[in-house]
Amino acid sequence: YSQLVNIEKVLNRHNFSSNVFSFLERATIPEVYYGNGNFSGSDFSISLQGKARSFEDLIGQLAVFDNSPEVQETVLERMGFEGESVSFGLRLKLKPAYFGKMQ
Repeated sequence: YSQLVNIEKVLNRHNFSSNVFSFLERATIPEVYYGNGNFSGSDFSISLQGKARSFEDLIGQLAVFDNSPEVQETVLERMGFEGESVSFGLRLKLKPAYFGKMQ
């Protein structure tokens, strides 16, 4: 019985992570890419490190996240200029209701 419960937990997490990847794919503008990311299941947050083509593109990406119904909070944690591009670190706190089974 305990193995069935463990398998169910793994499958539920897989569905959740698939939903997160699908969300990021849909909500990321073409001028932004991510080089690294971490997910925290305890508070439904994602930390992302990436680059934007320009400062305006980073602002545009933050606006997309701010206006996404899946996102509860968007926090820009760091930003740096590299020529014309901008490197950044941000944290998204997601609304668990949008991401299905893992609660």
